Amino acid sequence: MLHKGSGYYMLLQERYVSRYPTPADIPIDQRQDHIMLSQENLRLFAQAEALGWTESTQLKDENYLQTIEREKARRGK
Repeated sequence: MLHKGSGYYMLLQERYVSRYPTPADIPIDQRQDHIMLSQENLRLFAQAEALGWTESTQLKDENYLQTIEREKARRGK
């Protein structure tokens, strides 16, 4: 789900963001594609968040690794 959402984001970047300064600059015949890609990206990430996914941060990663180390120490490994 996240990979697919990221794929839509990458397509948006490649096709539109890198070429047009604002969405209003996108040619009319390509705007529907831009909207679809954007909506699918947002939908998939919203769906992942509804299932409990949160974006990782450096602090979250550090806390997770500390939890692993504490558990290893507790188990004597």
